[in-house]
Amino acid sequence: MTVVPIDHATRACPDSMNSVLGKVRSILEAFTADDDSLSLADVVRRSGVAKATVHRLSQELVAWGLLERAGCNYRLGLRLFEIGQRVHRQRILREVAQPYMEDLLLATRETIHFAIHDGLDVVYLEKILPHRG
Repeated sequence: MTVVPIDHATRACPDSMNSVLGKVRSILEAFTADDDSLSLADVVRRSGVAKATVHRLSQELVAWGLLERAGCNYRLGLRLFEIGQRVHRQRILREVAQPYMEDLLLATRETIHFAIHDGLDVVYLEKILPHRG
């Protein structure tokens, strides 16, 4: 059995840069939760993909709604969110957690966040705000 090390900067296997999908993955993962938008140069630097390839693939990703143009910059598109909402496991977790979150909201009258740990990241699945008068 061969173990392939994972490059934690891009979360991609080293050989994945040889395929179009590997390059698209690197482009999409160039964006962090702290980024509103990135310039083409930033995407190139973070992804490690050639500038001409990033430009060409980004145009297709914009056409598909996976990326959006923000002036001269790019940002992640709403289509990614729409696709993410289809993840069955996420829906099940939210449905199971919902009554407990509502109980906690009633008890604390504070904002309730539901998140899961994903490696070094946290993925927020739900947020309930209290009604304040």
